[in-house]
Amino acid sequence: MGRQCLVCALSGGVDSVVLLDALDVLRSRFSYRLEVAHVHHGLQAEADAWVAFCEDLCRARGLPLHILKVTVEQCDPDGLEAAARKARYKVLMGLECDLLAFGHHRDDQAETVLFRLLRGTGVRGAAAMRPVVSGHIPILRPLLDISRQTVLSTARARGLVWVDDLSNDDISFARNALRQRIFPLIEERFPAARATLARAAVNFRESCELLDEVADVDIAACQCQTHGLDLAALRALSPLRLANLLRRTLAQFGLMPPSHAWINEAMRQLRAVNNPLRVLLGDWALCCYRGRVWWAARALDLPQSMHWRASSGQWPWAGGVLSCAPAMGQGVVAAFLDGRQCRFVTRPDGLKLRLNARRPAKTFSSLCQERGIPPWLRAQMPVLEVEGRGIAWVGELGTVAEATAGEGEAGWLFEWVPGRS
Repeated sequence: MGRQCLVCALSGGVDSVVLLDALDVLRSRFSYRLEVAHVHHGLQAEADAWVAFCEDLCRARGLPLHILKVTVEQCDPDGLEAAARKARYKVLMGLECDLLAFGHHRDDQAETVLFRLLRGTGVRGAAAMRPVVSGHIPILRPLLDISRQTVLSTARARGLVWVDDLSNDDISFARNALRQRIFPLIEERFPAARATLARAAVNFRESCELLDEVADVDIAACQCQTHGLDLAALRALSPLRLANLLRRTLAQFGLMPPSHAWINEAMRQLRAVNNPLRVLLGDWALCCYRGRVWWAARALDLPQSMHWRASSGQWPWAGGVLSCAPAMGQGVVAAFLDGRQCRFVTRPDGLKLRLNARRPAKTFSSLCQERGIPPWLRAQMPVLEVEGRGIAWVGELGTVAEATAGEGEAGWLFEWVPGRS
C-alpha cells in the first residue's frame, strides 16, 4: 500500500509558503507523499508571475506541482471574492489525493466570523472554518490557531520568500475593508479581538456539533424504507427541528447554510403540499413525491442507455436507484424477454403505453398526469426497451399489459426510486 498523498494548496502568499515549508519538513517523520496545487484564477495581471514563483519554489524542493486554471463567474450574486473561492474549492476537491491542506490562520478565522455575523449568519456560519473537515477528501488547516504575526515571524526566521497579492489592499472588497479599516478600529478598544473572535468560533462549533447530533437523530427517525425521508415524519417535527434537519442535510452536500427566508418557505411548502413539490436552491432541489422527500441535483446528467442482461441487482439511474429481482407472477414475464437484447433508455418521443389489457393505450403524458407524476421527474424515468418487442416497463408507471407476468409465470420485478438524499 502506497503512502498517503497530502496536497498543499499554495497561493504563493506568506501563509501558504509557511505551511508548505512545515509540511515539507515533517514529511520524513510522518511518511506522507507531499504534492502542491496552485489555482490560477486569471483575475490579476500578476497571475502568471505567481505561477512562475510556485513553479520555482516547488522545483527547488523537488515537489510535484499541479497548476489548476479556473474561470471565475464575474456576476456571482455573492461577489467576486465568493465566486473565486467557489471556483478554487471546486477544482481543488477534484484532485486525486488523501488530504488537502490550507494555510488559513487565526486572523483569517476572526475575519470570517465577523464577516459572517455582519451578514446575519446562524450558528453554522459563525462556526467559520474547521481545523479538520471530513469528506471524500479531508481538509486540514494546521495553522488555524496561529496568528498572522506568528506566521510572518516564522517566515522571516526561516528565510522564506513569498509574493504579496496587491489586491489584498483593495478595500472595495468586503474582507479587505474589514482587515484594513474595521479591525484596527476595533483593536484600539479590544486589543485581543482577533483571538476572542477565533475562540468564539470554537464555541459556535460546539453548539453546531450538538445541533448536528440532534439532526442526525431526526434524520434516522424520518428515513424511508427505500431512500429519502418520510414526509409525515418530517411534518411531525417542531419547526426548529425541521429547519435544523434541512440545514444538516444541505451541509452534508458541502453547501453553505441557506437563508432563513428559504428555510421558512421550504417548511411552509412541506407542511402544505398535497401535490409533487420541487423547491430550488442554487444547483440543488428539495423534492417531494408520494410522501417521500429527498435532495437532488437541479441539473442531472441523464444516462443515454444502459444494457440489462436478465440479472438481479441495483444500478444508479438519473440520481436515483434502479433495482431488479426475480419474482413469480409479478413484473415483466420472462417469456417476453426471451433472450432478446434489453436496455434501459429515457423516454422516447411519442411514447404510448397500454398498462391495462382492458383499456386502450394512452400517451405517456396522460398516464403521468393520472398518476400525479411531476413534469421534472418524467424526463428521468427509466424505460425498459426489448429488442423487436418494444417497451416492457416504465419506472413509476409499471409493466405494460402485453409483458405482464400471469399467475405462476416467472417474471422480473423492477423498481426505480428517484432522487438522492
